[in-house]
Amino acid sequence: PSNESGIAAQTVTMNKPALGGIHVPSLTFFSTSSKQEIDWDTQNKHLRFLIASGVHGIVLAGTNGEAITLS
Repeated sequence: PSNESGIAAQTVTMNKPALGGIHVPSLTFFSTSSKQEIDWDTQNKHLRFLIASGVHGIVLAGTNGEAITLS
């Protein structure tokens, strides 16, 4: 079948089921030092808060494009 623009529609089949539950992106907290390294104290507190809140998964470095800036 084709869509409105005449391009043939494709069906994508997934071999694995989607993960169930609630999965949230987590902010990445950086220190105020000149190196701007990850603030692990704050990061750990935030991750523990998310886990205690009952989420089923956490996406790290998934909110503000920070993944591209990390080495």
